[in-house]
Amino acid sequence: MIRRQGVNVLTTAFAVIFAFGSVVYTSCKKENTTQPVDNKCIGVVCQNGGSCVEGVCYCTVGYEGEKCDKASISRYLGEWDVTETIAGSSKPANIGKINYYTIKVRKGSMVLDILIDNFMGGGYNNIAGVIGRKYVGTALESDAVTKFVLNANQTIAGTYITILKGAGRINDVGSEISCDFNLTYLESGKVVRDSVSFIASYKQ
Repeated sequence: MIRRQGVNVLTTAFAVIFAFGSVVYTSCKKENTTQPVDNKCIGVVCQNGGSCVEGVCYCTVGYEGEKCDKASISRYLGEWDVTETIAGSSKPANIGKINYYTIKVRKGSMVLDILIDNFMGGGYNNIAGVIGRKYVGTALESDAVTKFVLNANQTIAGTYITILKGAGRINDVGSEISCDFNLTYLESGKVVRDSVSFIASYKQ
């Protein structure tokens, strides 16, 4: 009887050791964390933070092109010949007035920011805008990079002229810009409000 108990104890001990060994082996087994290789992306270099998926570059905001090598803002930059028309005004004599001048569009501090010099032909510089945005009420929302807005309620430095809101677009080939904006200014102690439109052709 004692011998039989000894055999049972030995059998149990082996069973425990086997079970423990299985647990240790399983817990120590290295997990396969290798990510599958996207073979279509081998040799594809996406610039400016873009990512390759299935051989196609997906660009970060503000960049485009097959390899994300083109800044979206680049189509706006340069000098433009402007034809400006006052479409509406609280001062009747202003309505229908046409003005011709040249503006220069420069890159702002952020990837989607633009700055306009010689705005309205008055030598007003650093008029701020953002591409790829639209106004929905008073809020800004994302839009195509061929659309842009002028920053709302910006007062032109050294003047009493305030641009209340403005929005426009550029054609796909980057040869023409159109824009509508509203502004207020003081004249003889009275506030005048104009609604203005312009069309600009690329100069250089």
